[in-house]
Amino acid sequence: MTDALLAERLLALIAAEQTKVGFPGWSAPLPAVLTAFFAYELNNYGDPGTDPVFAWHTKDLERELVGELADVFGAAPDQRWGYVTAGGGEGVLAGLWEARRRHPGARVYHSTAAHASVARAADLLRMEAVAVPAGARGEMDYPALERLVRGRPAIVLATVGTTLTEAVDDVPRIRAALHRAGATGGYVHADAALAGLPLALASAGPPPFGLAGAGADSVSISGHKFLGVPFPCGVYLARRGPGVAADTGDLMCGAPDALSSSRSGHAALILWYLLRRHGRDGLRELADRGRSTAEYAERALTAAGWPAWRAHPQARTVVFATPPHPVPLDWPMPSVGGLSHIVCTPGVTRARIDLFVTAVAEAAHAQPRSELVCQPN
Repeated sequence: MTDALLAERLLALIAAEQTKVGFPGWSAPLPAVLTAFFAYELNNYGDPGTDPVFAWHTKDLERELVGELADVFGAAPDQRWGYVTAGGGEGVLAGLWEARRRHPGARVYHSTAAHASVARAADLLRMEAVAVPAGARGEMDYPALERLVRGRPAIVLATVGTTLTEAVDDVPRIRAALHRAGATGGYVHADAALAGLPLALASAGPPPFGLAGAGADSVSISGHKFLGVPFPCGVYLARRGPGVAADTGDLMCGAPDALSSSRSGHAALILWYLLRRHGRDGLRELADRGRSTAEYAERALTAAGWPAWRAHPQARTVVFATPPHPVPLDWPMPSVGGLSHIVCTPGVTRARIDLFVTAVAEAAHAQPRSELVCQPN
């Protein structure tokens, strides 16, 4: 009975994959060399820099993964620290936790387009959060940030790929705004869960939101979005390790400087494998494929009479007015303020886009609208 229920669920999941365009995750088969590890516990317990006394971990691969990503994000060899998280929300929490250690009592500033996890993290840490207006496309209003800071110490959460439009907050402009505002202290965490790795790979040098120069103090990315890990996970990277390490007297693996004591060794294993298998050139090809598919989708939707737009030329997110019934049911997607989107992950093909555009065109013809939401200025 149980096997039959699971078989039925798997068939439903396979069917759902055919209309998966509205959310940023994607699925790809894992090779047998990886799936064999799921019969065994892999626990990356505690400090990512220290191995435990037991063998069932992948902390050596985790460190190699962090080093590779630190290179991509421009961190200096002697200014890097990081670990594999359970997802983007934990990465945000880790960044704000470290920021609070360095600037106790400072306010957290984030745009109104930031992910909901930012406000939750600030609440958990008992930090005062201030929402900064965002423009029509979702990017932070920097003059508004400057006015709100007014000489205070400031912790800023920059979003690199907002949830709805994939807008990108400009970290150097945030730094400049803090300087003009006379901020008495500053820390910037880049929530780059959605777009961080594709944009970093597209940059000729260290990305402007990365860990070099006037970039961020810490960055977090997701592993189940662009990279396609089949379960939520992520990576937190910083210019340095935690400001205060908890001394627990734990002889197995040192102080648990990561937020979680027991962490998924399977996530580190798969992330390490994907970076090794693709290499930077292969990852760039994946990013280019998604961007090209997004360009195609934008043109196709607009040509079909349903105006679409992207927040910037590298965006893989295509935004448009929420289509009429039954499109949002057949093709699950968010709807916020009358806007929806599709996200062109590496798993989204042009053939799938063609089917989606046909569905939108047919629904629009059956239920004509008097007004369409056009591209914002």
